Amino acid sequence: MRVHLGDGREFVEGAQRAYDAIFLDAYGAISVPAHLTTLEFLRAVRRITAPGGVVIANLLRPPLNPQYHSMVRTYQEAFDELYILEVYRSAGSILLALPRRRLLGHDEFVQLARNAVADKRLPFDLRDIVAHRFLYADRNDPHATILRDADIARRSAS
Repeated sequence: MRVHLGDGREFVEGAQRAYDAIFLDAYGAISVPAHLTTLEFLRAVRRITAPGGVVIANLLRPPLNPQYHSMVRTYQEAFDELYILEVYRSAGSILLALPRRRLLGHDEFVQLARNAVADKRLPFDLRDIVAHRFLYADRNDPHATILRDADIARRSAS
């Protein structure tokens, strides 16, 4: 595993290879970097995600993150499949975005988590996280907007 420090968008837009797993964890309760929430950014992330890969994002839910629903809606637009794990005893969610269609049921997802724990010898039980609150994000929130670069530019200009 390699970790790259710096502006995530600059790295993603300049990347010349595909990655099996991309972790996006730049979102905080006080400050959400707007340029890392847009459709244009997420399409660039998708471009460098291997066909069998996954994008894992850590997001805070409302009320700590008032843009949560729009961020989820933007992920839905950029990726073919989106799963949400609402972390137990936390205000956070983990988004799993796939660049391909692969409908996973709850039981299959728990089994994949069990296999990952055994294969990688993880020091925590991923099955508990998955079993607690696993959501297939197949419906769009009609009140959520897709976040775009142009919207950021307009807000900055005003």
